[in-house]
Amino acid sequence: MRININYHLSEETEKECFNINQMICKQIPNCEIDFAQKICRPHITLFMGDINDDVFDEQYEKIKQTVRNLHFCASNDVIKFSKIYFKNNYIMCDVENPEPFVKDCVMMIEKLDNFLIKPHKFQIANGTTTPHITLGFCNEKDLPENFLESLPKINETRVCCVECSKAGKHGTVLI
Repeated sequence: MRININYHLSEETEKECFNINQMICKQIPNCEIDFAQKICRPHITLFMGDINDDVFDEQYEKIKQTVRNLHFCASNDVIKFSKIYFKNNYIMCDVENPEPFVKDCVMMIEKLDNFLIKPHKFQIANGTTTPHITLGFCNEKDLPENFLESLPKINETRVCCVECSKAGKHGTVLI
């Protein structure tokens, strides 16, 4: 099973992301992430990896203890987002101030990495990935010219909570 420990966004931000995702799906019919299908939702990933199903239950308490100490769980900090862009088939929007997220990711890896069968290549902590919201997944050839510039910017928000979810295709958080 692949798990995704992530920041759950506010209801307002989820609605914004949903609306942007639907604009993307309308322009790119073969977009592989569609929030309207109600199988996944927008989020900011902290930690992802594969674990044995039988290990999850025994490690759940450790996960709960770790997330209580995360910066954005203990603070009421505002999160701001960059403009929407395309990279490696993903349509996404980065967090503008990633340092607190990186600290949280490092803590998650230090505490939880030892029970993973296989860490996921997604790593905010080592700088290969920036904290972001994924809004779509498609082939570049399907992306209309200048389309991303027409999409609205996501408004600032606060973290609603942290969740441990099953992860789906393209790192989606399954509902």
